[in-house]
Amino acid sequence: MLYERQIILDKILGCLNGKDTYGIGILLRETRILLELEENKNKYETLRFYCTWSLHNSLDRNPLLYDILDKINIGFALLNNNEVNENGRNHMSEVIDALQLESLQDDFVKLLNTYFKLNKFLIEITNYIMSNDFLIKVFENVIHKKIYYSENVGAKLLNKMKSTIENTVKINEIRSSFIDESIENIDLRIKKSNSTIVHSITISQVSERAVTFTLTTQSQGKIIGNVYF
Repeated sequence: MLYERQIILDKILGCLNGKDTYGIGILLRETRILLELEENKNKYETLRFYCTWSLHNSLDRNPLLYDILDKINIGFALLNNNEVNENGRNHMSEVIDALQLESLQDDFVKLLNTYFKLNKFLIEITNYIMSNDFLIKVFENVIHKKIYYSENVGAKLLNKMKSTIENTVKINEIRSSFIDESIENIDLRIKKSNSTIVHSITISQVSERAVTFTLTTQSQGKIIGNVYF
């Protein structure tokens, strides 16, 4: 096991030395292998999510995904479907907050400090990981890879999805003073309260300093927005 770990750690260092899109993709793959090998997947939850996301064409069963969609949907409901609220926040502000990018960077730095000795190279790599350049390379490795709600999941995740939808509906009902009869059908409640329920997120374009997100919703079709780094 020590031998296997050292091989993976050597690959991780090699990938960080390159810093290109392909290298960061290999880095995410090897990091996931390391987390599985060391049984540390719960210690670096956000990092593991991005590693897993990069390896699949689509993702619908990861628990953190449902937390992300929960934050986005609640955030959208609190925006009250306005493009920008009084604090300058918009839909893309909610998306970026929900994606927990700072947590991703913190997890990576914590992992490096766990497995490697502090030296000049590690300091340089840490600064790189905390930069927007690193985030752009990560996004390039998950481009066109949809993360989405699915009904074909276990009871725990399905209940999480239903709870998010119900809470979103309640927020919209309070805002619009909507008086709802006792209706059990969640889909019908959504239609009656005109809630915007985000079902999926796809990164559709990545440039040197911007990422384009495409979100599919229950009532408004697609929401497309850019985030600049």
